[in-house]
Amino acid sequence: MSAPHIVIVTGAAGGIGYNIVCELLKKHDACVVATDIVEGPLGGLKEEYKDKMRVVLHYAIPRLRETKGTVVAATSGAGLGPLFSGWGFYGMSKAAVAFNIRQLSLEEKDITAIGISPGLCDTKMIQDLRAGKQEGWTAQDIQDYEKFVAQIPMALPSVTATSYASALVHRTPELSGVIVDYDDPRLPIDNPLKYKSKQNPTNYAEFSPQVK
Repeated sequence: MSAPHIVIVTGAAGGIGYNIVCELLKKHDACVVATDIVEGPLGGLKEEYKDKMRVVLHYAIPRLRETKGTVVAATSGAGLGPLFSGWGFYGMSKAAVAFNIRQLSLEEKDITAIGISPGLCDTKMIQDLRAGKQEGWTAQDIQDYEKFVAQIPMALPSVTATSYASALVHRTPELSGVIVDYDDPRLPIDNPLKYKSKQNPTNYAEFSPQVK
C-alpha cells in the first residue's frame, strides 16, 4: 500500500485555493484540518512572518526532502514587471514567489518545485478590481485594466484548480524550477484541458512596454 498524500493548501478560504481542495476531495479520501485567519495590528506581521518562515525552513523542507515531495506555487504575470501603479506590492510578492520556486529547485534536488500561473482567473480579487473596490488603484489603473482583460480569456477558479491539484499528487521532477501556465500540456492533468488560448496568459509584453 502506498503512503497517503499529505497536502497543505494555504489560502483555501476562497478562489483557487478553495477549488484546489474541492478538486482533491473529489478523488482522494481525506482528513481536512483547517485554521482561521487571526486578525491583528499591522505591526504583528513581523512576528507572524518569522513564525511562518520557521515552519517552512525547519519543518516543511526536511519533510519534503525526505518524501521527495512537491511544492506548487501560484505565480502571476504581474511579477514579470510593472503593469499598474496600484499593483506594486502584489507584483513584487509574485516576483519573489517565482524566484523562490527557481531557487528551491536549485538547492533541493529531491523536492519538485513548480510555479503555475492561473492567467486571468475569475476570483474575488479580479471581481473587486473590475468593480473599482481595490485600494490604491486610480481611475486610470482601472481603465487600463479593463483594456487589458479584454485581450485575454478569463478562466474559472474551478478550471485552473485542476492543474494545481494534479501537480500536487503526480510527481513531475522534470518541471522543477519551471514556471508554467495552468493549461500547459506538460502538466499531469487527468482530464486534459481543451480550451487552450492562442494567447499566452502570462505574456504581458504587448500590453506593457516595461515588461521585457
